[in-house]
Amino acid sequence: MNDVAKQEMRVIDDRMYRLEAKKSEVEVKISMQKKHNEDSVQRMLQQVKDYERNIEELRQKRSGIEQSLKKAMSSLDKRKYEEAREKLSKLDEAIRKSSEWKAKKMVKDNERRKMLKFFNENCTCPTCFQELNKSFVDGKIAELNEANSIFQKDMETFEKNLAGIKEQRDSLASWVSDVAKKSSEINRLASEKDAVSSNISFVERQKFNVEQSIDEERRLAAGDTIELETEMEEVQKEITSLKDEMEILEF
Repeated sequence: MNDVAKQEMRVIDDRMYRLEAKKSEVEVKISMQKKHNEDSVQRMLQQVKDYERNIEELRQKRSGIEQSLKKAMSSLDKRKYEEAREKLSKLDEAIRKSSEWKAKKMVKDNERRKMLKFFNENCTCPTCFQELNKSFVDGKIAELNEANSIFQKDMETFEKNLAGIKEQRDSLASWVSDVAKKSSEINRLASEKDAVSSNISFVERQKFNVEQSIDEERRLAAGDTIELETEMEEVQKEITSLKDEMEILEF
C-alpha cells in the first residue's frame, strides 16, 4: 500500500470516527425526543382520564338532582297554589273590612251607652233645665236597651264568623307557606342542576382541548423524529460509502 493510499485511509478513518460520533449523538437525540414526547403524552392522557372521571361524577350528581327535582315538582300543583294565594288575599281583605266594620259599630255602641247613661241618670234637660217627660225617657231607655241587646247578639255572631274566617285564613296561609317552601326548593334544585350542567360543559371543553393537544404533540413528535431519522440515514449512508472506499483502498 503506497503512502497516498495510507493518507486517504487516515482521512477516511477520521471522517468515520466523526460520523460515528454524530450517529451516536443523533441516536441519543432520537431516544430523548421519543421519551420526552411519550412522557408529555402520558401526562396529558392522565389528564383526560381525570376529566372523564370528573365528568362521570358530575353526571351522577346531576342525575340525583334531577330525581329530587322530579319528585318535588310532582307534589306541586301550581294552579291550586295560585288559587289558594288568591283566596288568601280575599280572606285578608275580608278580615280587614270586618275590623273596620267592628270599629264603626263600637263607635255607635259607645254613643248609645252614653245616651243610655244620660237617660238613666238625668230627669231634666241639661240645656233648658226642664223636666224630661217620664214616658219619653222610659221609651228612650227601652229603645236603647233593645238596640244594645241586638248589638250584643250581632257582635257574638260577628266574632264567631270572624274566628272562623281567621282559622280558615291561618290554615290556608300555612299551606301556602309550605308550597312556597317547596317552590323555593324547586328553584334551588333547578339552579343547582344548571350549575352542574355548566360545570360538565366546562370540563368537557377542557378534556377536548387536552385531546387536541395530544394530537398536536404526536404530530410534532412525528415530525421531529422523522427529521432526526432522516439525519441518521444520511450519516449512515455516508458511513457506508466511506466503508466502501476503505475496502477499495485496502484491496
